[in-house]
Amino acid sequence: MNSRRLLVLGVAVLVLAGIAAFLSREQAADDSGEGGLLLPDLEAALNEIDHLTVTGRGAAIVATLKRGPSGWTVTEASDYPADIGMIRRNLLALSNAKIVEPKTALPEFYDRLGVEDVASDAATGLQLDIVGGDFAASLIIGQTDVSGGNMAYVRRVDDARSYMISATLDPADSLQGWVDQALVDIGSKDIERVRIEHPDGEILVIEKTEPDATDFIVLDIPEGRELTYAGAA
Repeated sequence: MNSRRLLVLGVAVLVLAGIAAFLSREQAADDSGEGGLLLPDLEAALNEIDHLTVTGRGAAIVATLKRGPSGWTVTEASDYPADIGMIRRNLLALSNAKIVEPKTALPEFYDRLGVEDVASDAATGLQLDIVGGDFAASLIIGQTDVSGGNMAYVRRVDDARSYMISATLDPADSLQGWVDQALVDIGSKDIERVRIEHPDGEILVIEKTEPDATDFIVLDIPEGRELTYAGAA
């Protein structure tokens, strides 16, 4: 084999090596998922989601949320209405969440991001199971205050790789946080009369003379007493 053939062969080997390296880099970029949606099928399935389970450290169930004919309820709170805002806000954020950067795939480093398995008593994250129609996903949501709260660390339960995602997440870590905090939501014009009985037996009654009245009237004011101002009630 003469020197010319050796030179040509050498150049060919270098070109092939370059192509292989390029393809390898492209494959690595594809595998990282960087720039893609974390849950690409969630947006289309949002209206079908009807079951959420939130699990905390020690695999303890924080809240089981179900959507029925009357709306979302919390199983552990005797099917009391759930905080719709909390559910909608976090599901929408996850449906739009993009992978900013792949992070560790080593379990010994999960705790640094809060994405360790929630079966651990030392776990700091929350596992969120999302189910509805043909969609199902299980995520461990770690630190949510990354970059001022605009990003978070997450890991799919069936994936060793963790990720930094672009999403503002605030899942509650207590049962109370998932329960609708509003006890009563009645328009002012619909309230005619209110009766309050105190533990010592004292009774206070206020009422409106007409629906559009600005102030309530206090009934049976004791002799010698008066309101501090007309609209006190």
